[in-house]
Amino acid sequence: MHGDVFFVIGGDGKALQKTIICTLLGAILAWLTLLIILAIPLAGVLSLPIWAGIVIAVLVTIMCLLAHIEIFDSIPASVFGYACVAAYSLQTPDALTMNSLTSGSFNNPLIVIGVSLVIGAILGIISGKVGAALTSE
Repeated sequence: MHGDVFFVIGGDGKALQKTIICTLLGAILAWLTLLIILAIPLAGVLSLPIWAGIVIAVLVTIMCLLAHIEIFDSIPASVFGYACVAAYSLQTPDALTMNSLTSGSFNNPLIVIGVSLVIGAILGIISGKVGAALTSE
């Protein structure tokens, strides 16, 4: 799936750079979203859905505003990175804790997904080059 992001952006060297940067941007913003939701205890006052919705809205707005900078202009790649960290954190036992989110190990969703996103982008360009070599005459 991650290779798809690479090919949608253009499937070349510039797309590799942009895929890595934008997916990592989204991953970092999702990680910050989770940290803010857990670290600032407004869920008890506002309810968790309202507090999470506010934090998500602010961070996603920042992501969209950053897209005005050329290197961050692939919103689909940024959303992909954001969704990967959010989904991993929500579905993996003990990933959505301050201990995991601040760990310097592969227990941290940002680290495990960040590494995965970079590897996926690199595999995307390799796949494109192998495919081109196999189909050229």
